[in-house]
Amino acid sequence: MTRSCLVCGTPTKKTCTGCSNAAYCSRTCQAEDWISHIVDCDTPGRELTTADHLAASVFKQDSTFMKGETARDYGYYRVLGGPEESKILDAIWMEIILTIGVKPLTLHKWRVEGRLHAELVATYGRTSKRISDVNFAWLREHPEVFDPKGKSISIEENAHEVRLSAWRFIGGSESDSLADMKRKSKDWPAYKHSCFHFYGMVVADGGPSIGNSVPWVRFGFCVFNTRKGIPLRQLYRDLIEKCTFEEFCEAYKKSCLLELIDSKGLKAQRMQMPQHFETVLSQSPDYVATIWFLRAYITAQNEALPDPVILMPYGYANCRDKAELTRLTRFYAKVLKEWVIPPLELHDAAVRDQIYEYLSQLSVFESTTAERRFLKRVLKTQNWWLFGGSSSTATQWIQLSAFVDLMLLHHMTN
Repeated sequence: MTRSCLVCGTPTKKTCTGCSNAAYCSRTCQAEDWISHIVDCDTPGRELTTADHLAASVFKQDSTFMKGETARDYGYYRVLGGPEESKILDAIWMEIILTIGVKPLTLHKWRVEGRLHAELVATYGRTSKRISDVNFAWLREHPEVFDPKGKSISIEENAHEVRLSAWRFIGGSESDSLADMKRKSKDWPAYKHSCFHFYGMVVADGGPSIGNSVPWVRFGFCVFNTRKGIPLRQLYRDLIEKCTFEEFCEAYKKSCLLELIDSKGLKAQRMQMPQHFETVLSQSPDYVATIWFLRAYITAQNEALPDPVILMPYGYANCRDKAELTRLTRFYAKVLKEWVIPPLELHDAAVRDQIYEYLSQLSVFESTTAERRFLKRVLKTQNWWLFGGSSSTATQWIQLSAFVDLMLLHHMTN
Protein backbone atom coordinates (compact mmCIF):
# COMPACT_ATOMS: atom_id res chain seq x y z
CA MET A 1 0.00 0.00 0.00
CA THR A 2 1.33 3.42 -0.98
CA ARG A 3 1.68 5.97 1.80
CA SER A 4 3.33 9.35 2.16
CA CYS A 5 6.85 9.57 3.58
CA LEU A 6 6.64 11.05 7.07
CA VAL A 7 9.58 13.37 6.38
CA CYS A 8 9.28 14.64 2.80
CA GLY A 9 5.79 13.52 1.75
CA THR A 10 6.96 11.46 -1.23
CA PRO A 11 4.56 8.59 -2.10
CA THR A 12 6.24 5.32 -1.11
CA LYS A 13 5.62 1.68 -0.23
CA LYS A 14 8.75 1.53 1.92
CA THR A 15 8.54 1.55 5.70
CA CYS A 16 10.81 1.73 8.73
CA THR A 17 13.38 -1.07 8.57
CA GLY A 18 12.54 -2.01 12.14
CA CYS A 19 8.75 -2.03 11.83
CA SER A 20 5.98 -1.31 9.34
CA ASN A 21 4.36 1.45 11.36
CA ALA A 22 6.07 4.45 9.73
CA ALA A 23 6.51 5.21 6.02
CA TYR A 24 9.88 6.48 4.76
CA CYS A 25 10.97 6.81 1.13
CA SER A 26 14.68 6.42 1.94
CA ARG A 27 17.19 5.66 4.67
CA THR A 28 18.02 9.37 4.72
CA CYS A 29 14.45 10.28 5.66
CA GLN A 30 14.30 7.50 8.24
CA ALA A 31 17.55 8.71 9.81
CA GLU A 32 16.21 12.27 9.95
CA ASP A 33 13.09 11.14 11.83
CA TRP A 34 14.78 8.48 13.97
CA ILE A 35 15.04 10.56 17.15
CA SER A 36 11.26 10.97 17.03
CA HIS A 37 10.35 7.46 15.83
CA ILE A 38 12.66 5.36 17.98
CA VAL A 39 10.26 5.42 20.95
CA ASP A 40 7.44 4.02 18.76
CA CYS A 41 9.48 1.49 16.77
CA ASP A 42 8.86 -2.21 17.44
CA THR A 43 12.60 -2.97 17.11
CA PRO A 44 14.61 0.14 18.04
CA GLY A 45 17.90 -1.78 18.04
CA ARG A 46 18.98 -0.77 21.54
CA GLU A 47 17.56 -0.23 24.98
CA LEU A 48 15.61 3.02 25.15
CA THR A 49 16.54 5.63 27.75
CA THR A 50 14.58 8.42 29.37
CA ALA A 51 16.61 10.81 27.18
CA ASP A 52 14.97 9.19 24.13
CA HIS A 53 11.56 9.96 25.59
CA LEU A 54 12.66 13.51 26.39
CA ALA A 55 13.77 14.03 22.78
CA ALA A 56 10.57 12.47 21.42
CA SER A 57 8.53 14.82 23.59
CA VAL A 58 10.45 17.79 22.16
CA PHE A 59 10.33 16.66 18.52
CA LYS A 60 6.68 15.63 18.60
CA GLN A 61 5.63 18.50 20.90
CA ASP A 62 3.83 15.82 22.88
CA SER A 63 3.91 15.92 26.67
CA THR A 64 2.68 12.32 26.99
CA PHE A 65 6.30 11.21 26.56
CA MET A 66 7.33 13.55 29.39
CA LYS A 67 6.15 11.63 32.41
CA GLY A 68 7.27 9.23 35.10
CA GLU A 69 11.00 8.52 35.06
CA THR A 70 11.62 10.91 32.16
CA ALA A 71 10.11 13.85 34.05
CA ARG A 72 12.07 12.85 37.15
CA ASP A 73 15.41 12.42 35.35
CA TYR A 74 15.24 15.73 33.50
CA GLY A 75 14.21 18.12 36.22
CA TYR A 76 10.44 18.39 36.17
CA TYR A 77 9.98 16.96 39.67
CA ARG A 78 12.52 19.45 41.03
CA VAL A 79 10.95 22.57 39.54
CA LEU A 80 9.40 24.25 42.57
CA GLY A 81 8.15 27.44 40.89
CA GLY A 82 4.98 26.03 39.33
CA PRO A 83 3.82 25.97 35.68
CA GLU A 84 5.75 29.09 34.62
CA GLU A 85 9.12 27.58 35.54
CA SER A 86 8.11 24.29 33.91
CA LYS A 87 7.63 26.26 30.68
CA ILE A 88 11.16 27.65 30.99
CA LEU A 89 12.47 24.10 31.44
CA ASP A 90 10.50 23.07 28.33
CA ALA A 91 12.17 25.90 26.40
CA ILE A 92 15.64 24.88 27.60
CA TRP A 93 15.20 21.32 26.37
CA MET A 94 13.89 22.59 23.04
CA GLU A 95 16.99 24.74 22.61
CA ILE A 96 19.36 21.98 23.74
CA ILE A 97 17.85 19.31 21.48
CA LEU A 98 16.36 21.19 18.52
CA THR A 99 18.45 24.36 18.23
CA ILE A 100 21.87 23.21 19.45
CA GLY A 101 21.42 19.56 18.43
CA VAL A 102 22.58 17.60 21.48
CA LYS A 103 21.75 13.90 20.95
CA PRO A 104 19.76 11.77 23.44
CA LEU A 105 22.67 9.37 24.01
CA THR A 106 24.86 12.32 24.98
CA LEU A 107 22.25 13.67 27.41
CA HIS A 108 21.88 10.20 28.93
CA LYS A 109 25.66 9.90 29.39
CA TRP A 110 25.90 13.31 31.05
CA ARG A 111 23.04 12.48 33.42
CA VAL A 112 24.22 9.05 34.56
CA GLU A 113 27.75 10.44 35.10
CA GLY A 114 26.34 13.22 37.31
CA ARG A 115 27.46 16.16 35.16
CA LEU A 116 24.24 17.09 33.36
CA HIS A 117 24.01 20.65 34.67
CA ALA A 118 27.70 21.46 34.09
CA GLU A 119 27.57 20.15 30.52
CA LEU A 120 24.34 22.01 29.73
CA VAL A 121 25.84 25.29 30.94
CA ALA A 122 29.02 24.66 28.94
CA THR A 123 26.98 23.79 25.83
CA TYR A 124 24.95 26.98 26.10
CA GLY A 125 28.13 29.00 26.68
CA ARG A 126 29.98 27.82 23.57
CA THR A 127 27.16 27.53 21.04
CA SER A 128 27.05 29.89 18.09
CA LYS A 129 23.33 29.22 17.64
CA ARG A 130 20.79 31.83 18.64
CA ILE A 131 19.51 31.01 22.11
CA SER A 132 17.51 32.79 24.81
CA ASP A 133 19.53 34.75 27.36
CA VAL A 134 16.61 34.35 29.78
CA ASN A 135 16.73 30.55 29.48
CA PHE A 136 20.53 30.51 29.86
CA ALA A 137 20.34 32.70 32.97
CA TRP A 138 17.68 30.46 34.52
CA LEU A 139 19.75 27.37 33.72
CA ARG A 140 22.83 28.82 35.45
CA GLU A 141 20.79 29.84 38.51
CA HIS A 142 19.06 26.46 39.03
CA PRO A 143 21.66 23.66 39.23
CA GLU A 144 19.44 21.87 41.76
CA VAL A 145 16.83 21.19 39.05
CA PHE A 146 19.34 19.09 37.10
CA ASP A 147 21.06 17.55 40.13
CA PRO A 148 19.65 14.10 41.02
CA LYS A 149 20.62 14.78 44.64
CA GLY A 150 18.58 17.98 44.67
CA LYS A 151 15.20 18.35 46.31
CA SER A 152 12.53 16.69 44.20
CA ILE A 153 8.89 17.52 44.05
CA SER A 154 6.79 14.36 43.98
CA ILE A 155 4.07 13.63 41.46
CA GLU A 156 1.52 14.21 44.21
CA GLU A 157 3.06 17.55 45.20
CA ASN A 158 3.13 18.66 41.57
CA ALA A 159 -0.55 17.73 41.18
CA HIS A 160 -1.38 19.74 44.31
CA GLU A 161 0.46 22.77 42.94
CA VAL A 162 -1.46 22.54 39.65
CA ARG A 163 -4.79 22.33 41.50
CA LEU A 164 -3.94 25.36 43.64
CA SER A 165 -2.92 27.31 40.53
CA ALA A 166 -6.29 26.49 38.96
CA TRP A 167 -8.05 27.42 42.21
CA ARG A 168 -6.45 30.86 42.23
CA PHE A 169 -7.20 31.28 38.53
CA ILE A 170 -10.95 30.83 39.10
CA GLY A 171 -10.93 33.37 41.95
CA GLY A 172 -9.83 31.39 44.99
CA SER A 173 -7.83 33.20 47.64
CA GLU A 174 -4.05 33.35 47.21
CA SER A 175 -3.76 32.32 50.85
CA ASP A 176 -5.95 29.20 50.52
CA SER A 177 -4.24 25.92 51.26
CA LEU A 178 -5.11 22.62 49.64
CA ALA A 179 -7.27 21.81 52.67
CA ASP A 180 -9.12 25.13 52.29
CA MET A 181 -9.75 24.41 48.63
CA LYS A 182 -11.09 20.93 49.36
CA ARG A 183 -13.37 22.25 52.10
CA LYS A 184 -14.82 25.01 49.93
CA SER A 185 -15.41 22.72 46.93
CA LYS A 186 -16.58 19.55 48.69
CA ASP A 187 -20.27 20.17 47.93
CA TRP A 188 -19.78 20.89 44.25
CA PRO A 189 -21.69 18.66 41.82
CA ALA A 190 -19.69 16.14 39.78
CA TYR A 191 -19.80 18.20 36.57
CA LYS A 192 -18.24 21.18 38.36
CA HIS A 193 -15.41 19.03 39.70
CA SER A 194 -14.84 17.76 36.15
CA CYS A 195 -14.58 21.33 34.89
CA PHE A 196 -12.20 22.28 37.69
CA HIS A 197 -9.90 19.35 36.92
CA PHE A 198 -9.99 20.40 33.28
CA TYR A 199 -9.06 23.97 34.25
CA GLY A 200 -6.03 22.56 36.06
CA MET A 201 -4.98 20.79 32.87
CA VAL A 202 -5.48 23.94 30.78
CA VAL A 203 -3.54 26.13 33.22
CA ALA A 204 -0.68 23.59 33.34
CA ASP A 205 -0.47 22.48 29.70
CA GLY A 206 -3.40 23.83 27.71
CA GLY A 207 -5.45 20.68 28.21
CA PRO A 208 -5.35 16.96 29.04
CA SER A 209 -2.93 14.33 27.78
CA ILE A 210 -4.37 11.65 25.54
CA GLY A 211 -3.80 9.10 28.29
CA ASN A 212 -6.45 10.92 30.33
CA SER A 213 -9.17 9.73 27.97
CA VAL A 214 -12.32 11.11 29.62
CA PRO A 215 -11.45 14.84 29.43
CA TRP A 216 -9.55 14.17 26.18
CA VAL A 217 -12.81 13.03 24.60
CA ARG A 218 -15.37 15.17 26.42
CA PHE A 219 -13.61 18.43 25.61
CA GLY A 220 -13.09 17.54 21.95
CA PHE A 221 -9.36 16.77 21.72
CA CYS A 222 -10.28 13.34 20.34
CA VAL A 223 -11.02 14.78 16.87
CA PHE A 224 -7.32 15.49 16.28
CA ASN A 225 -5.08 12.95 14.57
CA THR A 226 -2.17 13.93 16.82
CA ARG A 227 -1.53 13.17 20.50
CA LYS A 228 -1.47 16.86 21.40
CA GLY A 229 -4.27 18.88 19.76
CA ILE A 230 -2.28 22.13 19.95
CA PRO A 231 -4.82 24.46 18.22
CA LEU A 232 -7.51 23.42 20.70
CA ARG A 233 -5.20 24.03 23.64
CA GLN A 234 -4.85 27.63 22.55
CA LEU A 235 -8.61 27.96 22.08
CA TYR A 236 -9.30 26.77 25.63
CA ARG A 237 -6.57 29.03 27.04
CA ASP A 238 -8.26 31.97 25.33
CA LEU A 239 -11.73 30.87 26.44
CA ILE A 240 -10.99 30.57 30.16
CA GLU A 241 -9.42 34.04 30.04
CA LYS A 242 -12.69 35.48 28.67
CA CYS A 243 -15.37 33.59 30.61
CA THR A 244 -16.04 32.98 34.28
CA PHE A 245 -15.66 29.54 35.80
CA GLU A 246 -19.40 29.46 36.50
CA GLU A 247 -20.18 30.24 32.86
CA PHE A 248 -17.89 27.43 31.74
CA CYS A 249 -19.45 24.91 34.14
CA GLU A 250 -23.01 25.74 33.08
CA ALA A 251 -22.12 25.51 29.40
CA TYR A 252 -20.41 22.15 29.94
CA LYS A 253 -23.36 20.75 31.89
CA LYS A 254 -25.84 21.82 29.19
CA SER A 255 -23.68 20.70 26.22
CA CYS A 256 -23.38 24.36 25.19
CA LEU A 257 -19.62 24.93 25.11
CA LEU A 258 -19.84 25.74 21.39
CA GLU A 259 -22.24 28.57 22.11
CA LEU A 260 -20.03 29.86 24.94
CA ILE A 261 -16.97 29.86 22.68
CA ASP A 262 -18.81 31.83 20.00
CA SER A 263 -20.27 34.29 22.52
CA LYS A 264 -16.76 35.21 23.69
CA GLY A 265 -15.63 36.22 20.21
CA LEU A 266 -13.77 32.98 19.47
CA LYS A 267 -15.94 31.62 16.65
CA ALA A 268 -13.22 32.13 14.03
CA GLN A 269 -10.83 29.98 16.11
CA ARG A 270 -13.52 27.36 16.64
CA MET A 271 -14.19 27.13 12.92
CA GLN A 272 -10.56 26.13 12.41
CA MET A 273 -11.01 22.98 14.49
CA PRO A 274 -11.19 19.58 12.71
CA GLN A 275 -14.37 18.01 11.41
CA HIS A 276 -16.59 16.50 14.14
CA PHE A 277 -15.44 18.95 16.85
CA GLU A 278 -18.94 20.43 16.90
CA THR A 279 -20.50 16.97 16.97
CA VAL A 280 -18.46 15.84 19.96
CA LEU A 281 -19.04 19.00 22.03
CA SER A 282 -22.76 18.95 21.28
CA GLN A 283 -22.92 15.40 22.72
CA SER A 284 -20.58 16.05 25.64
CA PRO A 285 -20.40 15.33 28.51
CA ASP A 286 -22.68 12.31 28.67
CA TYR A 287 -23.37 10.95 25.21
CA VAL A 288 -20.25 11.16 23.05
CA ALA A 289 -20.06 8.24 20.58
CA THR A 290 -17.99 5.38 22.02
CA ILE A 291 -15.73 5.30 18.95
CA TRP A 292 -13.91 8.40 20.19
CA PHE A 293 -12.93 6.64 23.42
CA LEU A 294 -11.73 3.63 21.42
CA ARG A 295 -9.71 5.93 19.17
CA ALA A 296 -8.12 7.63 22.20
CA TYR A 297 -7.21 4.24 23.66
CA ILE A 298 -5.65 3.11 20.38
CA THR A 299 -3.71 6.35 19.89
CA ALA A 300 -2.46 6.51 23.48
CA GLN A 301 -1.30 2.88 23.36
CA ASN A 302 -2.28 2.37 26.99
CA GLU A 303 -1.65 -1.05 28.47
CA ALA A 304 -4.70 -0.85 30.72
CA LEU A 305 -7.97 -1.59 28.95
CA PRO A 306 -10.65 1.11 29.10
CA ASP A 307 -14.17 0.70 30.48
CA PRO A 308 -15.98 -2.39 29.05
CA VAL A 309 -18.77 -0.04 27.92
CA ILE A 310 -16.32 1.42 25.41
CA LEU A 311 -14.92 -1.87 24.10
CA MET A 312 -18.07 -3.98 23.88
CA PRO A 313 -19.51 -2.52 20.64
CA TYR A 314 -16.26 -3.23 18.76
CA GLY A 315 -15.88 -6.98 19.30
CA TYR A 316 -13.61 -7.10 22.33
CA ALA A 317 -16.10 -9.23 24.24
CA ASN A 318 -15.50 -11.98 21.67
CA CYS A 319 -11.76 -12.18 22.37
CA ARG A 320 -10.77 -15.38 24.15
CA ASP A 321 -7.55 -14.24 25.82
CA LYS A 322 -5.09 -11.38 26.20
CA ALA A 323 -3.32 -12.31 22.96
CA GLU A 324 -6.56 -11.87 21.01
CA LEU A 325 -7.25 -8.57 22.76
CA THR A 326 -3.83 -7.36 21.65
CA ARG A 327 -4.40 -8.68 18.13
CA LEU A 328 -7.71 -6.86 17.79
CA THR A 329 -6.22 -3.66 19.19
CA ARG A 330 -3.44 -3.77 16.59
CA PHE A 331 -6.03 -4.25 13.87
CA TYR A 332 -8.00 -1.20 15.03
CA ALA A 333 -4.74 0.76 15.20
CA LYS A 334 -4.22 -0.04 11.52
CA VAL A 335 -7.83 0.89 10.72
CA LEU A 336 -7.85 4.22 12.54
CA LYS A 337 -4.23 5.36 12.21
CA GLU A 338 -2.88 3.82 8.99
CA TRP A 339 -6.03 3.55 6.89
CA VAL A 340 -7.41 6.75 8.46
CA ILE A 341 -10.99 5.45 8.38
CA PRO A 342 -13.46 8.18 9.48
CA PRO A 343 -14.30 7.29 13.11
CA LEU A 344 -18.03 7.92 12.81
CA GLU A 345 -18.26 5.68 9.73
CA LEU A 346 -16.75 2.87 11.79
CA HIS A 347 -19.16 3.68 14.62
CA ASP A 348 -22.13 3.55 12.23
CA ALA A 349 -20.93 0.17 10.97
CA ALA A 350 -20.76 -1.04 14.58
CA VAL A 351 -24.32 0.16 15.24
CA ARG A 352 -25.50 -1.90 12.23
CA ASP A 353 -23.43 -4.95 13.26
CA GLN A 354 -21.52 -4.61 10.00
CA ILE A 355 -17.94 -3.85 11.11
CA TYR A 356 -16.30 -6.69 9.19
CA GLU A 357 -18.50 -6.19 6.14
CA TYR A 358 -17.72 -2.47 6.05
CA LEU A 359 -13.96 -2.83 6.48
CA SER A 360 -13.43 -5.86 4.23
CA GLN A 361 -14.87 -4.08 1.19
CA LEU A 362 -12.36 -1.23 1.46
CA SER A 363 -9.57 -1.13 -1.13
CA VAL A 364 -6.91 -0.96 1.60
CA PHE A 365 -8.13 -4.16 3.27
CA GLU A 366 -5.53 -6.91 2.80
CA SER A 367 -5.60 -9.98 5.00
CA THR A 368 -4.57 -13.61 5.22
CA THR A 369 -7.13 -16.40 5.44
CA ALA A 370 -6.36 -16.89 9.14
CA GLU A 371 -6.72 -13.17 9.83
CA ARG A 372 -10.05 -13.03 8.00
CA ARG A 373 -11.30 -15.99 10.03
CA PHE A 374 -10.27 -14.27 13.27
CA LEU A 375 -11.85 -10.95 12.31
CA LYS A 376 -15.12 -12.52 11.16
CA ARG A 377 -15.45 -14.18 14.58
CA VAL A 378 -14.51 -11.33 16.89
CA LEU A 379 -16.26 -8.61 14.87
CA LYS A 380 -19.58 -10.45 14.95
CA THR A 381 -21.53 -8.18 17.28
CA GLN A 382 -25.10 -7.79 18.50
CA ASN A 383 -25.10 -4.03 18.90
CA TRP A 384 -28.49 -3.37 17.33
CA TRP A 385 -30.04 -5.55 20.01
CA LEU A 386 -27.70 -4.16 22.69
CA PHE A 387 -28.53 -0.57 21.72
CA GLY A 388 -32.24 -1.26 21.86
CA GLY A 389 -32.62 -0.84 18.10
CA SER A 390 -31.46 2.77 18.21
CA SER A 391 -28.67 4.80 16.61
CA SER A 392 -29.07 7.57 19.21
CA THR A 393 -25.85 8.01 21.18
CA ALA A 394 -27.85 8.81 24.30
CA THR A 395 -29.80 5.56 24.04
CA GLN A 396 -26.60 3.64 23.28
CA TRP A 397 -24.89 4.85 26.45
CA ILE A 398 -27.93 4.12 28.60
CA GLN A 399 -28.35 0.61 27.17
CA LEU A 400 -24.63 -0.19 27.29
CA SER A 401 -24.21 1.02 30.87
CA ALA A 402 -27.23 -0.96 32.02
CA PHE A 403 -25.99 -4.11 30.28
CA VAL A 404 -22.47 -3.85 31.70
CA ASP A 405 -23.83 -3.17 35.20
CA LEU A 406 -26.01 -6.27 34.84
CA MET A 407 -23.04 -8.37 33.73
CA LEU A 408 -20.91 -7.14 36.65
CA LEU A 409 -23.71 -7.87 39.10
CA HIS A 410 -24.07 -11.36 37.64
CA HIS A 411 -20.36 -12.11 38.11
CA MET A 412 -20.37 -10.69 41.64
CA THR A 413 -23.26 -12.92 42.73
CA ASN A 414 -21.95 -16.12 41.14
